[in-house]
Amino acid sequence: MTVNPYDLLHAWYPTGGWGDRFKPAESLARDARLNLQEAAEYLGFTPRKLKDLCREKRITHSRPDYRTYRFKRADLDEWLEQYRMQRRSVHA
Repeated sequence: MTVNPYDLLHAWYPTGGWGDRFKPAESLARDARLNLQEAAEYLGFTPRKLKDLCREKRITHSRPDYRTYRFKRADLDEWLEQYRMQRRSVHA
C-alpha cells in the first residue's frame, strides 16, 4: 500500500496553512509553473527551440538561476493565441 505524503500532511495539520505548497503539481491551477521540458512538450517544440525563443525574448518566462527556465501555462496559452492562424473564408 502506497501512502501519499501530501495526504498525511493534510491529515496531521488540517488547518496548518500549507496552501498549495504540498499539493501535487498536476492538481494545481492553470498558473502552475512548467519547466523547460514540460513547456516544450506542451507547445510541441523541442527544448532547444524554446530556449531560442527565450533568448530572443519572444516568450514570457522566468529564470530563477542561469540554467532553470519556468513558464506559466497561462502565458504559454497567450503566446499560442497570438500566433494562431485564422482560416480564410471561402467567400472573401
